[in-house]
Amino acid sequence: MNRFLVLSIAFLLLTRASTSRDDCQLEKGLFDRRSALITSGGAGSNAPELQRINEEYFQFLLRVSKSDFSKEAELGCCKSPGKDPVERIVCKFVRYLKTGKKDYRLLLESVPTDATSREALWALEPIAYLHAEREPNSAPAIFKPSGPVTLFLDELFNLVSSGDSEAISKYLELYLYSDGEHAEEMDDQIESLFHKHLSLVLKHWTTFRIHRDALLKFAAFLSNEEKRTLRAEIAGSKECARASDACSEIKSLLSAQTPLRK
Repeated sequence: MNRFLVLSIAFLLLTRASTSRDDCQLEKGLFDRRSALITSGGAGSNAPELQRINEEYFQFLLRVSKSDFSKEAELGCCKSPGKDPVERIVCKFVRYLKTGKKDYRLLLESVPTDATSREALWALEPIAYLHAEREPNSAPAIFKPSGPVTLFLDELFNLVSSGDSEAISKYLELYLYSDGEHAEEMDDQIESLFHKHLSLVLKHWTTFRIHRDALLKFAAFLSNEEKRTLRAEIAGSKECARASDACSEIKSLLSAQTPLRK
């Protein structure tokens, strides 16, 4: 192979790599590959591949978080979101944050509604803090100080607290599939909703009651003493001074005994 041909091939490869970086396009099937590696343990010979995938997602988060969503030229990462679940969530959520949190549709559209998308949301935390151990300030600034998942849940809960029915429904559906520290965060948020915004809960009870499994999960989170306290608050509230199906159903939900939590 002559020198000119070698240089031409090298130039084409470099140009393709550069274009890919500028457009910020994620590799097709990347998240499926990541999920498969994690399911298999992601250890041994697969560890470098998992690290490579996480690094690609980390760089994507950095690029999107630094994009200027008021300029078309800066939208390479999110100009035409593909099928990658991380991309779909991040592009809409960051656009929502960087355009003043005014377009609530962006936030609602970014809420995961299937198993793969929920997995992608929970994955944002380890991806954003991929280099935090050796570079504490490396996480994208837009998600600081709480991290992308906590920020996402906080913004969604703020919309719930405003009485948006779609937000309530999507929040409760997401809560049903939450676990770990994020489930605990959502537990506390729902508890505060019953304590501080009972009138909102009653007003939207038809939406809440559709998500009975989520409400049962919340009730199981509370200790028996916490449930007694909440029942007493509800029974003595002005909102429930008159008998209503909603008040009765809530008190019934909080009547079941909760096993001692570990």
